[in-house]
Amino acid sequence: MDQSRAEETSKGRNLRVRTNKIIVGLDQGDTPDLSPLFVNNAEVLVVGTDFYLDLGMVLPDEVTAAGASQQDDSIRQIDFFVLQRVAMSEFTFRTIIQRGAELISRMDADRKGMELKS
Repeated sequence: MDQSRAEETSKGRNLRVRTNKIIVGLDQGDTPDLSPLFVNNAEVLVVGTDFYLDLGMVLPDEVTAAGASQQDDSIRQIDFFVLQRVAMSEFTFRTIIQRGAELISRMDADRKGMELKS
């Protein structure tokens, strides 16, 4: 079972959810409610030295409903539609993380530069 985690809602409060992975296969045809291919959730699984990156969607209506109905610290389960699973080595995973961190740093520096010009 996937680990539960806190997700921040639009109201700024944390919502504890557990995702129920649903692998969307090519044979399932057109899935208009999951198109265009847009990822709003990702999870990583490690088996030995291999990393599996699941990319997909949690339907926004389901997150909204979970946030509206949860009043305590209980964990609500929501569906996570896995649109793509990418397997990679530890080296490749570390490279992705490093490049992502560098990109975020550049974006933050650009944002600060624009704020100084304003």
